[in-house]
Parts: sequence; structure tokens; C-alpha cells
Amino acid sequence: MNERGMIFNAEMVRAILEGRKTQTRRPVKPQPELTERSGFSWNGAVFGSGSDDRETNRNFAHVKCPFGKPG
Repeated sequence: MNERGMIFNAEMVRAILEGRKTQTRRPVKPQPELTERSGFSWNGAVFGSGSDDRETNRNFAHVKCPFGKPG
């Protein structure tokens, strides 16, 4: 896994140091694609439910993070 630095503004740095900020979201590139039958595809690997209904997948699929657990 690659480590990449993040730039925070002064308020966010204070929140991190004071323990008020414990999580940060970062967009995933490339974005996962909804496949016809298998849930979501991330660079060719499939994650999520196996429903045949695209609308169900779009609304309710549980996607396993390809990067593992937080931390």
C-alpha cells in the first residue's frame, strides 16, 4: 500500500491534535464501476453482492473495501 501525504487547513490540524477528528475521507480513483451481474468492479476485481438486479445493486450493495480495515 502506498502512503500519500494530505494537506489540512489549520482548523483540521488542531482538531486532529485535540482528538476531535479521527477519520478523513479521500475520493477513490478510479471510481468503482457497477457491473451487470456481480456488484462492483474495481480494476477488474469484483466486490459486493451477486444480485442480478442492477437497481438493487445500485441502492443496496455492500461493497468490501479493497484496501482492508481502517487504520
